[in-house]
Amino acid sequence: MKLAVFLICSGVGYLLGHYLPAPWAAYVSILVSYHLFLGWLLITADHEAGFSFPILSTVVTHLACLALLIGLAMGQRYVPFLGLVRIFVPGLAPFECNWLFSGGRKKKDASEAPLGAQIAAAGTAPSVAAAPATPEPEYTFDDHDEWQRYLCQPNRPFRKAGLPIGDEFKLWHAARARGRATASGNQNRG
Repeated sequence: MKLAVFLICSGVGYLLGHYLPAPWAAYVSILVSYHLFLGWLLITADHEAGFSFPILSTVVTHLACLALLIGLAMGQRYVPFLGLVRIFVPGLAPFECNWLFSGGRKKKDASEAPLGAQIAAAGTAPSVAAAPATPEPEYTFDDHDEWQRYLCQPNRPFRKAGLPIGDEFKLWHAARARGRATASGNQNRG
């Protein structure tokens, strides 16, 4: 599907550039085809559309990408081969879509939502939803010190892209509590 939309966007850009005078042909061709494909990628993306950087940095980086593309179009005057580049320019849009506009999170399906959120969305609250969740293990000063040491590690095992630090802490703390429970169970046996 992406290939078909890529070819359509390239064709639209090429046709617009074909009917315009010489200096504008390359610029319009590149800018229209690139932004059409980028817009389609953002609308149909697997991730939530959002800025990966602060908005000013995102705008400046997007303008830098456009300056590179316009530079290629201007180079066509001296290197005729660069005239073919304008057809393939939308191929850079997936890179920019993933880099600047990913927001770092995947879109959530209704099936992936927690049961409590699905029940709340349905407007029914059976007695199962009112049952208390498993209690979290107690957080001690030793845990705090270990957490600080864990954060200094270059390769943290519970770190995942887009995972907030609070969720990483919960995973780490639950694993630490399981490890302590296992160790105390082994000591009771031996």
